[in-house]
Amino acid sequence: MYSLCEVEKALENENLSDALYKLHRFANSEGFHQLSSWCMAEMNGYVGRTTQQERDQSRDYRTVTVQ
Repeated sequence: MYSLCEVEKALENENLSDALYKLHRFANSEGFHQLSSWCMAEMNGYVGRTTQQERDQSRDYRTVTVQ
């Protein structure tokens, strides 16, 4: 289990994958289920989305636009 302070330090000083793992563990321990699910999706990919709305939401989130 990680504390919020450890997660913040990881976000500043470690690889993103390591920081996401710590954030996932922190979210689980604190009961933040949506945050935990988001971390897992970021670490493992957005596979297995069951509804079109969920797929559209993740696609919009992951889209980068340049002007």
